[in-house]
Amino acid sequence: MIRRGLVLNENIVVKCMQLYESKCTRHSNMVIGNTMAGKTTTWEILQEALNESYKKEFAERDKAGQNTTEKDKPYKYKPVKVQILNPKAVSLQELYGYEMKDGSNTVWKDGVLARVLKDMCKADDAIENRWMILDGPVDTLWIETMNSVMDDSKLLTLDSGDRIKLTTNVRLLFECENLNVASPATVSRAGMIYLDIEELHWRDSLIESWIRKKKVDFGEDYAEKLKECVHSHLQKVMDVKKTCKELVVTSDSALIRSFTRLYDCLMVNFPYGKNEERDTYLNYIEKWFIFAMIWSVGCTVEGGEEGRLKIENILRDGAPTGIPMTGTVYDYFIDLERKDFKLWSDKISGDQKGLFKDKKFHEIQVETIDSKRNRYVVEALLKNEKIEILLIGRSGVGKTSMVENILRSIDTN
Repeated sequence: MIRRGLVLNENIVVKCMQLYESKCTRHSNMVIGNTMAGKTTTWEILQEALNESYKKEFAERDKAGQNTTEKDKPYKYKPVKVQILNPKAVSLQELYGYEMKDGSNTVWKDGVLARVLKDMCKADDAIENRWMILDGPVDTLWIETMNSVMDDSKLLTLDSGDRIKLTTNVRLLFECENLNVASPATVSRAGMIYLDIEELHWRDSLIESWIRKKKVDFGEDYAEKLKECVHSHLQKVMDVKKTCKELVVTSDSALIRSFTRLYDCLMVNFPYGKNEERDTYLNYIEKWFIFAMIWSVGCTVEGGEEGRLKIENILRDGAPTGIPMTGTVYDYFIDLERKDFKLWSDKISGDQKGLFKDKKFHEIQVETIDSKRNRYVVEALLKNEKIEILLIGRSGVGKTSMVENILRSIDTN
């Protein structure tokens, strides 16, 4: 975990041990928990640990001049290769297989799962373990077919009559959020590893890991400034956000991940100058910290007394933010020349005739404060770190038109 830049979290270590012990006794296991609870991290860390243990034992045998094969003495820990599949990404027929017409004949075509499972079971290599990761929601449409392969028979029977038997080195791992629609027959056949997202607190995991990386890149004082901002600003906003009304419900961990990504994307705009005083620079990054927090944690809540007004009040009543008292905290951006907050309305030209030149009527978009600030955030994420972006909002607020205008302005090369 430390090698990957993660915090050595006791809960994740315990879950890795539980998963390993369950895999030693069962060939089918389920890792269950909410998004960002650490499900993928758990099996990835276990896989890396097993691979490293195998390499170490192999090197010791080779150094001692012993036989490196398993004929004389089996390895204590075996290397692991994985195949990841989302069962809900394709239809049921594409998953298991279907009959198709080939002229006057009817032929069977294997589905994705059947084909991958056949390849995994084809070579019975005793040294190497193979895990099939089924990462997706569990429902009755596809999971019931897996009941026979999850029990002691280890057989997957296809509609074509083909039977795929799991070899001793093949394991199934289901990664899902819940088992609300799973039958008792399915649940009883698999080992269960549950990860509670509340045990993996965002401040002790995501933020701590993020600040450690900043400490290495920018120094001790930079990291201490970020910790101070987390304590004085972020913690209070996160607490208030839980009482706000959201159009789409978000988790704390997902919001923190969005915040760190947005901050990192905006960070390219404020490099440390050679002739700049360190204290001035640290105060400058606090402003960017607040700006990124507003447009990540604070932007998912709805307007009015049940949403943005609460975020506004907690920021105004708490530690000084440097945002002018006129208007709301959502009305300001950071001017790169002045290195201070400035109204979004100042970025909008009073004469917008130039925007209409050489454009068709349906391509014309009149700039508003909302369109200007939303586009600013989206373009920052697109240009500086190519990550997935989800635009949410009620019908008619301009999501499609903004995306179309951004795509038109992007260099095709």
